[in-house]
Parts: sequence; structure tokens; C-alpha cells
Amino acid sequence: MRTISACIFIFLSISGICQETYYDYVPLGSYHVGFCDNIIYNQEIQYKQYGYEGNQPVFLQIWFPTAIDSDQDLMKFDDFRDRQVPEALESVYQELLKHMDESFIRDGITYHLETDNPIDYGTKSYSDILELVKSQQTKSLRSALPVDADYPVIVYHHGSQGMSDENSIMAEYFASRGYIFISANFHMPYPNTPFGLLPYELEKENKHDQSTAKKVLQYAKSITSSNRPSDLIAAKSVNIARRH
Repeated sequence: MRTISACIFIFLSISGICQETYYDYVPLGSYHVGFCDNIIYNQEIQYKQYGYEGNQPVFLQIWFPTAIDSDQDLMKFDDFRDRQVPEALESVYQELLKHMDESFIRDGITYHLETDNPIDYGTKSYSDILELVKSQQTKSLRSALPVDADYPVIVYHHGSQGMSDENSIMAEYFASRGYIFISANFHMPYPNTPFGLLPYELEKENKHDQSTAKKVLQYAKSITSSNRPSDLIAAKSVNIARRH
């Protein structure tokens, strides 16, 4: 099933590239939106690819409420992916970004929402449109995650062949209304394997996704002082589904 990501909604008239975004239709709440990223490691899975060998890294993206109204420039969409990574993970992360771009073009740019036909962007290539999307301003401000915040937490799972930032506007919506929203890459890149799938010998173990999800849930519990069971919410991909 293809999906339309809620990252940035763009109507393009190729003659003048006029654009309209989801922000015109999605009312944000009273909080400003902070953003940070983090890397945690899943000790149950050993990952050995692209020059890295060790516990499987999990690249987190976190949106959260903040009262800070800074003069700092708001982030562009591409800034969500601009993170500092240990040298040993640089090749892994670059490979992951390549697959995320390919998934975005396939699921969010190539096909028309209603007809499922390929979209003709005239002289613009799909890669050109992707770069335009990446340049769009968001409502997020990069800042430090508050310590012992007493906010409910949403952990978002992107679903099969999805991306951690595919629903960034949904993340901002909930953050602006008092939630911490955590998303992560639940897929890792493997050579000669379609993104989102595992090599056969690893697929047989049938534990990768579950153990990674549990690791992210543990992290989610560690960043809020709330001990109310109802304040930890797990959500699986709620993209706008497209007919396949």
C-alpha cells in the first residue's frame, strides 16, 4: 500500500510553483514546538553493515512542547535529518537517508492521491520536487529536550517501508497540544535487500522490529516524569492511505 506522507503538502503549478501547505488546514495548539534527535542502541540485535559492527542503532526524532519563543529560525524539513552521528555510523546513516529519500519519492511524490497515476511535473524531476519539499519551513525549533517533563508521550511506528519523519506535521500538531512525540527508524539498510525487509537469515529470527519497538518504549518512559499508564501511547502509521 502506498501512502501520502503528512510531511509537507504541496500543490505545484509548474508554471509558477505556487504552494500550499498543511499548516493552512491543521490548527496547532498553544505550545511552541521543540525538536531534538537522539541515538539509542538495541543490545538484542547485532548490526554489521557499511563498516559498522555493534548493537543496532535506533535513530530517534523527538518533537515536544516548549514555552520558548526564540528568534532562532524555524527548521526546514531537511533539518529533521541533519544530525551529528558517531564516525562509525556515518556510512550507515547516509545509506539510511538514501533509502528514506527513495521511499519519499515513491510514496509521497510520484503518484496522484485520487487517480493513482504518475504525476507529470513538467520540466521538474521527482528529485527536484523532493528538494523543494526539503526546503519547506516547518513549525519546529531545535532545542534541548526538557528534563523530567510531565507530558504524555506518543511513540509512533511508521509501518512497513515507512520513514521516521513521514508524519512530521502530525508530530508538530501533538507537540503543540502538550504531547511528546517520538518517532524512530524501525528499518535498517541492508545491501541487496529492499528497504524495509531483512535478509532471509535475519527474517527467520522474527524479533528485530519487536525488540526495537520495546527499546523505544523504554526510552519513552525515561523522558517523562509522568507515571500515569494512559500517558504512554503507541501509534502505528496513520498516513493517508492510497489505493494500490
